[in-house]
Amino acid sequence: MAAPKSKKTKVNGMDMWDQWSTPPKEVLKPISGGPLGAAGLSQIDPMWRYQVMTERFGPIGTGWKYEIEDVWQTQTDRGKGVINVRILLSYKDGANWSEPIPGVGASPLRDDEAVKGAVTDALSVAMKMLGIGASVYLGHWDGSKYNLPMEKRDVLQQVEGMRDRLIALGHIKNEVDFNDRVMTKFGQNLGRMGLDSLLSVKAVLNQMIKEANAKAN
Repeated sequence: MAAPKSKKTKVNGMDMWDQWSTPPKEVLKPISGGPLGAAGLSQIDPMWRYQVMTERFGPIGTGWKYEIEDVWQTQTDRGKGVINVRILLSYKDGANWSEPIPGVGASPLRDDEAVKGAVTDALSVAMKMLGIGASVYLGHWDGSKYNLPMEKRDVLQQVEGMRDRLIALGHIKNEVDFNDRVMTKFGQNLGRMGLDSLLSVKAVLNQMIKEANAKAN
């Protein structure tokens, strides 16, 4: 499981993103079950992310760290229990600690591993803001090829921004709720959608934002 090698120097914007955006294909694992699995979506082995952070910044605790800020339980509209976790991720930027990077993760409430799964998810959300595995999240990399045209990428980024805005507004609870309420209607992952399907999702989210703003006012 090879991670990019880099000296522990002061962080430099897109250098980090470009270096970490594409994971090696051996750390990609197919998602089993559900609409995301049916769409052929891959997930990144979390140990690769931790290896990248350790090689770049040093051991956890001295080069990078995280704290669990909050843990809470919600239900989807279909009555399924969900454990949610908010973490704050920090890394050593030269001699100083970075500002905390927030990450909110969620995991279905199936067993006593739910909190662990939600923490792992929250860390992946925070780390992808540093560019770690970004190509997979954008749908550019499936382990064998880049596959997202520029026009589709632009619409996808708009859709992801709208989803994140709805979560911030509290209209959608988290990404699990987003998948349950929105993506199950389309039956596939965002990165795998054609342009027409993405535009349909965008229209749905645009209407949801209007409803959320109306409630806020």
